[in-house]
Amino acid sequence: MTIRIETDIRLPARSRLTAVISTAVTRLQRSRRPALYAAKRRRSAWFDSANGAQGTASDPTPRVPSPPHKHERRTVAPVCGSLLLAAAHICTAQTTADLSRTQARAVTGGETVKPALRNPTLYGKARCNDGTPFTFFIQKGYESTRQSKEWVIYLKGGVFCDDDAFLCSERARNLTTTAPQADGFLFDWQRQGILSDDPAQNPDFYKANHVYAAYCSSDYWAGSTNNRRPSSGDPVKGWYFSGRTNINAMLDVLMSSFGLTDSSDTNVIWAGGSAGSFGAQLTANQAAKHLPNTFAGGRLRLLKDAGWMPDWNDPSHRMGDSTQSDREMYRDAFAFWGATVDPACKSALADPMDCVLSPGWYDFYKSRGWPIFIQSSATDSAYMTAHGFDDSTPPAEVDAWVDTVQTSMAHVDWLFSSSDATHTIFDDDGGWSSGPMGNTLREVVGRFANGGSPERVTFGERWDACNCGTERIQRVAGIPLSIHDEPLEGAVGRTCAFPETTAKHTVGADHAAAVRSVRRSMLASRECAAPAGCNDRSLSTGFTIVARATDTAVIRDCG
Repeated sequence: MTIRIETDIRLPARSRLTAVISTAVTRLQRSRRPALYAAKRRRSAWFDSANGAQGTASDPTPRVPSPPHKHERRTVAPVCGSLLLAAAHICTAQTTADLSRTQARAVTGGETVKPALRNPTLYGKARCNDGTPFTFFIQKGYESTRQSKEWVIYLKGGVFCDDDAFLCSERARNLTTTAPQADGFLFDWQRQGILSDDPAQNPDFYKANHVYAAYCSSDYWAGSTNNRRPSSGDPVKGWYFSGRTNINAMLDVLMSSFGLTDSSDTNVIWAGGSAGSFGAQLTANQAAKHLPNTFAGGRLRLLKDAGWMPDWNDPSHRMGDSTQSDREMYRDAFAFWGATVDPACKSALADPMDCVLSPGWYDFYKSRGWPIFIQSSATDSAYMTAHGFDDSTPPAEVDAWVDTVQTSMAHVDWLFSSSDATHTIFDDDGGWSSGPMGNTLREVVGRFANGGSPERVTFGERWDACNCGTERIQRVAGIPLSIHDEPLEGAVGRTCAFPETTAKHTVGADHAAAVRSVRRSMLASRECAAPAGCNDRSLSTGFTIVARATDTAVIRDCG
């Protein structure tokens, strides 16, 4: 049997050998158990976030229990004829042309990177809970023959542990240790969502450089110590909580070895899902420090995928096994990890936990000039389950949660929020294409990344109260209000009267003003009601209406 293997000549000889042997063994196993790798990945929103064992659609690391990963495959020209020859460092005499072809192939696939192994002196402390090396994966993007200046950096999630709300001893192993792939291992990365290289599925970011950081520090990426700390995960030696060190190492290596620059044409999406969303928020200052010009130019953008946590305090619905309010639970967790928040945020806000909970951190980062996009469901499956909500929970208690979430989101500029019990959806094709026609997540994020005007896309049963009157206006007045309706030629300047109301509006750039006026009238007459979180902005946005200054003359058949 001939083993077809490729490794990257930029790596040290020992790392190349390790990668070759790891790849060969995996492929031998696959050849004997092909059915094992034919199963489709399935997502379970809560299991995915609660213990991280399942991973996400774009996650290169395996589930738990973990057979050799299905993505560990690559069809390349043979480099060595057998595993024994490779192990003996034979077949290393390649021509210059051969080396160039090997390097070219290397950058078209995903690459496994463990900074602590590449430079132990600089990055030896970039490690997981158990002390093994932190891992990230990268696939370079190209525009023609030039490496792309667009970057999508996504931090993986998987909740946290603090031996209070969640025991470290019950943590899934793949969230506490290094990824099974060897440093330098090259593979065919089956990415989805915002990390997809399919132009039809991901038109705005398919050419970007894609980075996926494996979460193995259990600390929301915020741990700031380099010594072992007491933990039930290892009662004898303790655990490392080195999330911030891992972020710094990743950014350093991306800039020194993979083409990330702080130039005037660099654009970076700094994102994360679930715990990774908190991580992106909490380490945004580190990204800005590495890329000051990109940040100053408004080209370093923060995307949070299911990481919006209000200041919740209900004794009947605590986080996990905690008996404290979320604020105090997080305070103790940060002490447990030796974690820190952005020093500037800490100085600006009354309580450091305001830099964790929403909307305190949002207001601060917005004031600092950060472009911020929030994706978070009003009934987030993971966060509600973590707080003890289930099918038996009284409706009034569910309503209290939803109202708290919606109220805290009332002044978010860029928002995508459904009433579905979803969680992370950025790195999954299904989630990435979800939402109302013309306002799917990928379309709205694309407009955000391209400097569009703020949009709030809220939809579903739990948001319908905020969208008071939309269907009634359409039904009674016969006026299509969707931004997808074609403009009525010559309509600009015409005055439209809505039946059963006294509201009038001249068709023009701000058609949302008409909708807002009608809804206020309907609210005043008690034809419908809106929860406390519905403000003027909420009244002009929703399932069928998105207020954008660029949409003109979209009301037709009026007057």
